[in-house]
Amino acid sequence: GKTKTLRDDPPGWTTFGQFFVVEYGRQLLTRFEYDLPVVVTDAAGQKRYVLLLQKQPGTDAMPVKVKLTLPAQARLVAASPSPTVQSGAVLEFNLRLDVDRQIEVVYAPAP
Repeated sequence: GKTKTLRDDPPGWTTFGQFFVVEYGRQLLTRFEYDLPVVVTDAAGQKRYVLLLQKQPGTDAMPVKVKLTLPAQARLVAASPSPTVQSGAVLEFNLRLDVDRQIEVVYAPAP
């Protein structure tokens, strides 16, 4: 498949698109790695990060795994949904993209 970042993104958005052909009855695993620009907002002395995953029309409930790494020595305050796995600073969310999903993480930065 061919991956590209689209140039006509709405302000504050980055969109990834990929086109590939998969034979009937077969599966394909694909992966995106992306270093975010500064997208964390301040919330009463804490930091807030929101990620919106939009379901593409006409697709089945695709499994999606998201791993977020908190900054060094940061403390998790809240996460919605709850992480499937938390290992130190790494939060892992295993979701089914049957509808749009949003991940929200609030953390306290290192003192």
